[in-house]
Amino acid sequence: MKKTTITKTSTNADGVTTVETVETIEERNPETTRRPAVVQFYYHGKRRVVEAFQIKFALGTRNILLVGQELGCDHPKAFLMDEITMADFSNVKFVAVGAERE
Repeated sequence: MKKTTITKTSTNADGVTTVETVETIEERNPETTRRPAVVQFYYHGKRRVVEAFQIKFALGTRNILLVGQELGCDHPKAFLMDEITMADFSNVKFVAVGAERE
């Protein structure tokens, strides 16, 4: 991991400059931290493969939703977490509809 150090520089009345380390941040590789999880599960009796990018609590209905893009679908969908069964991470490579394949 790459580390970034945040410093504070100050100069006093005598012209002496001091550098103080305020914080060190470990930066993660954006390729691994921004990639949504691909999960597979059964929903309403059908096996789904979804690139999940959000778990959301709907205040009005008090439902917990998994939001993501289903394989072969051109738009995001929301799935009620209470109705998801047999969920597992998938080894399926996900390519969004309309995206270029390598």
